[in-house]
Order: sequence, then C-alpha cells, then structure tokens
Amino acid sequence: LLDALFMAIIFCLLMVSTAVLLGAIAGSSGMSYWGINSSFRLIMCGCLLFGSPLYYGILGNTSQNATWGQRIMGFMMVDARTGMAPSDRQVWGWAFYRGIITTCCFCVGLLFFIPILNDPRKQSAFDSWSGIMMVKK
Repeated sequence: LLDALFMAIIFCLLMVSTAVLLGAIAGSSGMSYWGINSSFRLIMCGCLLFGSPLYYGILGNTSQNATWGQRIMGFMMVDARTGMAPSDRQVWGWAFYRGIITTCCFCVGLLFFIPILNDPRKQSAFDSWSGIMMVKK
C-alpha cells in the first residue's frame, strides 16, 4: 500500500512535468491540441506500463533488498530456498509479475494476492512464482 502511494506521487509529478513540457513544445512549434493530447496519452501509457516494474526492480535490487514501502514496514526480500539475498533475475521477475499484472488489469491483478490467505508462508502469487519471500528485518 505504501509503495502504491509512492508510485502515485511519482506518477503525478511525472504527469505535471510532462504536461508542462508538452505545453512549452506546443507553444513554440504550433502543435495542435490533438497532437499534444495524443502525445501526452502515449507517454502516460508508457509510464504506467514500465514505471511499476522499474520501481519494484530498481528498488528491490538495492543493498536493503526492499522497496521504500517494505523498508518502512520493516520487511526485506530473501530467496525462498536459501534465505539469502535474491538474485537479480528473481527480483526483476518479481517486479515484472507484480508491476505488469497489477498495472494492466488492476481488478484481476488483486486476485494474485489471495494466496496470502491460504499459503503457510503468507506470500502472494508473485512471491512464489519468483522464489522470493518477505521476511521481517
């Protein structure tokens, strides 16, 4: 939930800066309203698709093995088999699953958190697919 808040703040800042930048470009080049609107939508769709996996992947590969929200809550990612730090491949796989599925189909993406209720380790489908486990620091 905290990570979603951080991503929403980053996305809003990105939207405002993109709108200002496109407005400045349109004012100097005489771009039409439809051209600006189309460009803005294309840029925002790209940010939605790639922003979430980049957020989770980059922050998951830090020395703390946790995103900002996970750090605040006192969690870190570990390899489910060894208990050591996860590999880059595992973290990026986890980021891809979590980011793309929840971004592209938000309502259906929330169903991937239901295994938390039935799993003895209390992990989501994204965690089990990538072989990652969240543990308290």
